[in-house]
Amino acid sequence: SQNELLHSLGDKYLSERISGRTNDISGNLAYGSESQDLADLIKKQSKNKIIAVYSSNWFDCPHAFGMNRFRDFEDWITTTYKAALENRNYIWIFKPHPGEDWYGGIKLKDILPENTPDNIFILPKDFSGNSIMKLADGLVTYHGTGGIEYASCGKPVLVADKGWYHDSGFVIYPDSRSNYIEILGSNWTENIDK
Repeated sequence: SQNELLHSLGDKYLSERISGRTNDISGNLAYGSESQDLADLIKKQSKNKIIAVYSSNWFDCPHAFGMNRFRDFEDWITTTYKAALENRNYIWIFKPHPGEDWYGGIKLKDILPENTPDNIFILPKDFSGNSIMKLADGLVTYHGTGGIEYASCGKPVLVADKGWYHDSGFVIYPDSRSNYIEILGSNWTENIDK
C-alpha cells in the first residue's frame, strides 16, 4: 500500500509539473510558458524520430556526482553535438536549460554554432518543455530532471554519466564516454524495454 501511495503521489506531481502547475522555480521555468507548435519549425514531413537534448545548468556542480567522463558541461554538449552531426537517422533538438537567464553565465547559444544542418535545431529558450516532450521520441541529458519526466511518459532516456538516477534502471547508462558516443551514433531508441 505504501508503494501504491508513493506511485500515486509521484504520478500526480509529475502530471502537475509537466502541465506547468507546480510552484517550484525549475518546474515553472521548464513548463510554465505557452506551448508553441514545434512541428512547423522541425518540418513535420520528416519521417525521422526526434531526439531532444536538454542542456544542463552551466553553473551546476556535476562533479558532486562523480563526473569523470567529461571535463564539464561544455565538453559534454559539444561532444553530443558532434555525434548528432554524424547521426542523420534522427532529428536532434537542443534545448537550453530553462534557468539559463535566471542564473546567468554561459548559455547554450554561446556554445553551439548558429548555423546547423537540417537535422539539428537549437531551440529558443521560450519553447515549452511540454511541447517538446510531446514531439520528441527520446531524450539525451546529463542528469537533468527531464530524464525522470521523459521516462515517466514511456520515452527512452540516455544519460551521459553518473547522476542521481543513472543506476535506477529506467535510463540507458553507458559504460564509458566512448560507449556514450557509440550509442549516440546508433538507433538507440529502438528495442528499448520501457
